[in-house]
Amino acid sequence: MALTAKPISTISYNSEQFLKRKLDAMLDAHIITDYRYIKHEGEGGDKDHIHMMMYPNKRIDTAVLREEFNEVTADADAKPLGCLPFRTSNADHWLMYVLHDPFYLVAHHSDDDGDGKIEYGIEQVVTPFTEQLARDYKRALPLRKTENQEIVERLMRGESVVQILTETTSNPMKIATVKNMMLQEMNMTERVRIEEQNNVIRKLATEMGKVIVTTDLAQTKADKKLGIEKEFAEEYELNYATGQVELKNRYVRDKKGANDDDEPWR
Repeated sequence: MALTAKPISTISYNSEQFLKRKLDAMLDAHIITDYRYIKHEGEGGDKDHIHMMMYPNKRIDTAVLREEFNEVTADADAKPLGCLPFRTSNADHWLMYVLHDPFYLVAHHSDDDGDGKIEYGIEQVVTPFTEQLARDYKRALPLRKTENQEIVERLMRGESVVQILTETTSNPMKIATVKNMMLQEMNMTERVRIEEQNNVIRKLATEMGKVIVTTDLAQTKADKKLGIEKEFAEEYELNYATGQVELKNRYVRDKKGANDDDEPWR
């Protein structure tokens, strides 16, 4: 017998319909005051599963509680679905772990840096009290900001991995992992920005037949040395035969002022 009134969690292999119905019934009966769960895809040979946490309203026998989640299926020969033994949990750590937050995993699970794990969003957590979940998530965020935050800040200032290694006791693999996560996040943000820009270009060119947009092409070293500033543009045109928007020309002009529209493109 294991009695507890602390928050408890488990991994469930129940169907989501059964699980939610059971949790809602426990909530209505005032056995628990809150619950939350999130569905995970199976990784590393594991089956799809659900991470579940609940807040008891009174002392609960977790062994008896586990039996409540035995779910009989249509297959008479199959074992009932169920969950692993319940364990007491720290709510903040549980939340960041089940989201597979990569910075949290590096900071608090040295054997699990999050590499290859599916990252989940807070909006995927199911709970009857979403405002409380939002407050808990905000409270849990500082768990990401341990040694990793210092590494991130130093990398963003342009310091090399070698320099950080010589001045800290950080594990080289930890620094490399943090750097890779930063690059992945930056690349994702850039891809989203480019895709949004391309969507606008396609829309305008489709409506107008042709559109010229400024672009972020790099200045040449020679221009920089001479102090010449230039700006660039690209012309996109709708191919009426294919319905595709195509890049037709690239233009450049000396950048003389933000409002100087008289300077010709060439």
